Amino acid sequence: QKLAKKYTDNNEAYQLYLKGRFHFAKRTKEDILKGIEYFQQAIKLDPNFALAYASIAESYNAIPSYPYLSSKEASPQAKAAATRALEIDPNLSEAHSALGAYLGNYEWNWTEAEREHKRAIELSPNSSIAHFRYGQHLSTLGRKDESIAEVKRAVYLEPLSLITGANLAGTYLNAGQKEMGLEQAKKIYDLEPNFIGGRFWLGASYNANGMYAETIAIGEESLKSDPKNQLMLFVAGYAYAKSGRRQEAEEIVKRFREIEKTQYVSSCFIASIYGALGEKDKAFAELEKALQNRDWELSRLKVAPSWEPLRDDPRYKDLLKRMGLPE
Repeated sequence: QKLAKKYTDNNEAYQLYLKGRFHFAKRTKEDILKGIEYFQQAIKLDPNFALAYASIAESYNAIPSYPYLSSKEASPQAKAAATRALEIDPNLSEAHSALGAYLGNYEWNWTEAEREHKRAIELSPNSSIAHFRYGQHLSTLGRKDESIAEVKRAVYLEPLSLITGANLAGTYLNAGQKEMGLEQAKKIYDLEPNFIGGRFWLGASYNANGMYAETIAIGEESLKSDPKNQLMLFVAGYAYAKSGRRQEAEEIVKRFREIEKTQYVSSCFIASIYGALGEKDKAFAELEKALQNRDWELSRLKVAPSWEPLRDDPRYKDLLKRMGLPE
């Protein structure tokens, strides 16, 4: 039955879906939005094309992680699309995976999220997406060995997926395997130096290994062509702070404040920089804002090396508790 499964009888709709996946994989703001357009066009041709709805959900789940939109803007769209996909096809692995990501990242309902991720894998054991998303979920909870195993499985199933390969680096870092993280990040960067996910995780890997000059170099190079790239502002700002270049770190915070006037900014990025500067009160004030906004980046609060400067503060444990994350 699984081998014979047809997602749509409309060939044109399926071609539009494939174009959408092509653009989504690039992860620039323009490409993700272009991908959503293609998925919507596919649905117009076939209103029962559940896989296209699942991809819309996946796209809106991903957007706030860059962050091109806020969680409050994107998450209702993710929930609606995943729900619709499951109404059409309750046995669609991709839809369960998307719903699991939504439930974890935005509702912090870790139990229900896990159930959805496991169901996705049960329905499609060889789905790279299902293993990747479940791996991310396990990483958030601090289940280190399990998370690495799941994301490695996803990479094995789809070895040329840049986003999965880049996030394997992140999974290693979040599990405390800093050298492995750097080695994996370099592989993806060498494969495609312009891929935003690869650049970010290489910078984060350099930071985790105390190689701040290397982070600053890659950050400054990226920001020449894309000065509002929040991921690269974050890794560069953190590196400036940790290497004692306070003025430059504070300048990055000012740049975030400027961007904030016209678009959503992740308060977690600013909080991390303040934490690295030893400004704990300012860091926790930003984290409170992030909590109110259900900021996507909070999903890494328990595990990411960049939160190390704040972990001995009682306010940090309180934040984890409020998110329902185990200490």
